[in-house]
Amino acid sequence: MPACCSAGHSGGSRAGAGMHAHRHSSGCSHMLTMFKVVSTSDGARRGELATASGTLPTPALLVYTHRGGVLNLTPDLLEKLPDAQAVQIDGLQFVNQPKPEVLQQAPGGGRRFLALDAPPRVLVATARDPAIYEYLGAMRQATKEWASVSIHTGAATVTAEQYVEAVAALQPDLWVALSDDIPNDSRSDRCPKSVDRTVAWLPACMAAAAGAPALAGAGALAAVQGGQYVNERIRCAEAAAKQPGLAGVVVAALGTGESPELRATIIAEVTARFPEGALRMVSSVGTPEDVLEAVAQGIDLFDSAHLVNLVAGGYALSFPVTPEEEAAQQAAAAGPPPAAGAAGETAAAAGAAADGGAAQEQCAADRGEDDSKINLWSLAYRTDARPLLPGCSCFACANHTRAYLHHLLQTHEMTAQVLLELHNTHHYLRFFAAIRDGIAAGRFGEYRAWFLGRRQRWLVEGR
Repeated sequence: MPACCSAGHSGGSRAGAGMHAHRHSSGCSHMLTMFKVVSTSDGARRGELATASGTLPTPALLVYTHRGGVLNLTPDLLEKLPDAQAVQIDGLQFVNQPKPEVLQQAPGGGRRFLALDAPPRVLVATARDPAIYEYLGAMRQATKEWASVSIHTGAATVTAEQYVEAVAALQPDLWVALSDDIPNDSRSDRCPKSVDRTVAWLPACMAAAAGAPALAGAGALAAVQGGQYVNERIRCAEAAAKQPGLAGVVVAALGTGESPELRATIIAEVTARFPEGALRMVSSVGTPEDVLEAVAQGIDLFDSAHLVNLVAGGYALSFPVTPEEEAAQQAAAAGPPPAAGAAGETAAAAGAAADGGAAQEQCAADRGEDDSKINLWSLAYRTDARPLLPGCSCFACANHTRAYLHHLLQTHEMTAQVLLELHNTHHYLRFFAAIRDGIAAGRFGEYRAWFLGRRQRWLVEGR
C-alpha cells in the first residue's frame, strides 16, 4: 500500500490519517499536507484536508476554473464567496500559452499570476477539464510516451514530464497524475492500453515531481482508468495502490455516459483497493443526486461542470438544502410571498415554492425548470421583483431581482452570468455544508433519504 496512507479507521469519530507531502510555495515553509477522516455516517466521511493554504473540510466542492480563472468572476467578486475555499485547475491548459516558464518567472509564481494567492485557497491541479473533454478530440492516438489531447492551442502530445512541469508552475496543494483518459464507451481493446499507459505514467510523474521544488509539499493523487470494464478498473487501482508516496486516488473518466449503477460499482471497486484513510476524489460528478450517492460511498472531493452548465442555461438554483428550508417553502406556498430581500439562510428557499405573480401562470415544466432550479429566460419572470431565492444572502439575491436577471439574459449582457455564478456557487457550497453537517451529526442517511425522496416526489407526482 502507499507509504503515505495510513491503515484506515473503523467508523464513528475515529480519524484515519490520509496523506503526506511537503508544501510548495516560494518563500514559505514546507508544511506537511495531511488528510484525516474525522467522522463517518452511513458510508459517508467527514474529513479535514490540512494544507499550507488552509484547512478544507470535506466532502468539498472544487470551484471550477477555465484556464486558471474562476468562470465569470473577478478576484474581488470571488472574495464574496468566503466558503469557496478550494479550486480546480486543469494542468494541461498550461503546457502551451502560457508555458510553465511564464508562470514560474511571474512575481509570486503561478498562484499570484492567476490571482489565487490572496486569500489563499486550496488548489487542486488535475489532468482534465470537467467542462471540456480534451481527450475526445485528440487528433493522434496516445502512446506509451505521451498523452494525446486537444487543448485551447490545438492538438498536443504531452509527456509525464511536461505535464508535471506545468502542474508545478501552478504551485498546487494537490495534483492528479497524468493518465490516458478514455470515455465509458471505449472499445474493449482500447481500455487495457489506457490502463497500461496510466500505470506506466504514474511513477514517471512521481519521479518528475520529486525533482520539482514547487511540488515538495503537494500531495499526489493517482488517476484510475479502465472505462466501463470493472476488471480493468480493478487492475489499474491495484497497480496504483502499490505506488509509494500517494495522497489518495481519483476515480477518473466518470460523467462520460456510464449508468448510475455502473458508476457506483466502479467507485466501490476502486476505493476498496486503497486504505480507508486515503483521500478520495471523483471527476465530473456534479448533480445533487450524484453527489449524494458518491458521498455515501466515501468520496471526499468533487470537480464538476454542473454549475457551468446551469449558468450557461440561465438557471438559478432554488432547491432547499435542509428539511427546515423545505418546510419554509411549503409555508410560503400556502401564504403570501415573502418580502423581497428577506434575511436568513433558513428562509433561503422560502420563495422558491411560492412562485406567485407572473410565475404562477405556468407550471414549472412549461417554464423549462423543476423543483431544483428556476429558468430566468422564462417570460414568467419579466416583472418578478423578488430576488432569485428570497432569503438567500448571496450578493446577487441581496441586490437584484429575478426581473433584472431576466432582462440581462434577454439583452445578452454578461452581467447575468456573473450574478448567476455568484448565486449558484453560493447555494451549492451551502449544499455541501449541509452534507457535512449531516455526517457530523450521524444522520447522513436520513439527510440523503430526505433529499432524494423530495426529488422523487416531484419527478413522479409533480410536487
